[in-house]
Amino acid sequence: MSVPMAIALSGQLFLGQPVMVKPSEAEKNLAQSNSTTVGGTGPADRKLYVGNLHFNMSELQLRQIFEAFGPVELVQLPLDPETGQCKGFGFIQFVQLEHSKAAQIALNGKLEIAGRTIKVSSVSDHIGTQDSAPKSADFDDDDGGGLALNAQSRAMLMQKLDRSGIATSIVGSLGVPGLNGAAFNQPGMNPSFPTSVLPTTAIPSFVNEHVGLPSECLLLKNMFDPATETEPNFDLEIRDDVADECSKYGPVNHIYVDKNSAGFVYLRFQSVEAAAAAQRAMHMRWFAQKMISATFMPPHEYEAKAKA
Repeated sequence: MSVPMAIALSGQLFLGQPVMVKPSEAEKNLAQSNSTTVGGTGPADRKLYVGNLHFNMSELQLRQIFEAFGPVELVQLPLDPETGQCKGFGFIQFVQLEHSKAAQIALNGKLEIAGRTIKVSSVSDHIGTQDSAPKSADFDDDDGGGLALNAQSRAMLMQKLDRSGIATSIVGSLGVPGLNGAAFNQPGMNPSFPTSVLPTTAIPSFVNEHVGLPSECLLLKNMFDPATETEPNFDLEIRDDVADECSKYGPVNHIYVDKNSAGFVYLRFQSVEAAAAAQRAMHMRWFAQKMISATFMPPHEYEAKAKA
């Protein structure tokens, strides 16, 4: 599933600045400090080094990018002691080796964020290959610190983010006036550091999920967390938001929000073509600070589960 993951993420912008993954001398010490073994399937083998990060990147956002491939057990994002901001690099450690490999294959050279293409490498590939001591400069952003944007270019950047389906909720961290963004957004940016991390249930692993055979019926997952909803009729608001968004791709005959599920929303379109267009647009997209998945359902399963 690594190729579809890369296609789904390719071309999307994040923070107005790309992530880049590359080897570094300094990764040796950080990797060894969290590793009990150098070979096999130890922590070092499940750990990736991510560099060229925007200075406003948070641990939360770095986790959310990679956690789509599988559960992440460790996020390291060293901060500049003077500014309190990201130094331009980070580490991601997965629970399972196959998820680490999938993320590396899918993202390395394939994900472009703000005009830069990220590169992903495994920490274990470089442990012990260099003897020199790590230097802080090894972790610094290659361009010396982020974007130099005026008000107009910031506004243009945010418009591009909206058109690509990424949220306008990051505008605060970049100093951009709020835009009239839709509900389908990327998680909001907190300018303070370090940021808290959302529960891992907010972003499920889609790495092993198949989208199914095309039909007029779709299932959207991870649209909400019933444990955090306080309004008794929250499902009606979600239903209306989904209807407004998905009707862009064709007539929607039926929508059902399962309030007691893990964020399931069922949709039945008038045609398979409309459902397919919506599936392509919605899969791996952000909604209410959650990454959602969109998969096809056989009509008979839809009728049984969606109370159609």
